Amino acid sequence: MQQKFLHLATAISSLLLVGLVVAYIVSGSLNSRRQFVTLSPTMHISMDRQDANAQFYVFNDVNTGPFMDGIVGVSVPVWNQRLPDPVLNVDRRIGAMRFRMVRWRNGKMLQTLAVKMYLPLAISSILPITWLMRVFSRPSRKRGFPVTTFRPNG
Repeated sequence: MQQKFLHLATAISSLLLVGLVVAYIVSGSLNSRRQFVTLSPTMHISMDRQDANAQFYVFNDVNTGPFMDGIVGVSVPVWNQRLPDPVLNVDRRIGAMRFRMVRWRNGKMLQTLAVKMYLPLAISSILPITWLMRVFSRPSRKRGFPVTTFRPNG
């Protein structure tokens, strides 16, 4: 039972790895602000690649797309009005992940979680590599009855 579970998990992880490699290849031709997948009204997924650096984005606002970098501004029709300052501005990095959130007094909020592509690629490749090392490192088992040649004394 444990062997079957290992084989099933390895097969699923291998399919995920192949899917991620295909996504990495395709991500160079995508525009992350216009091409995305909507999971719910406030959650969207997109991807982008610049040179060899590919990233997945999970964001909440379709109008602004994934908040990558730079200054976020709010358009104000009258020039003498002061631009509203963000109440909360969070920018946290943990390894290959980055979370950005900007919230204004009027309640508008931009959230983006960016995950570098090499993190899911590395995680999904652990199980197939372990399985391959296990298969190729074990000695071959001989099955069946041992066959020897019989030579009579003489």
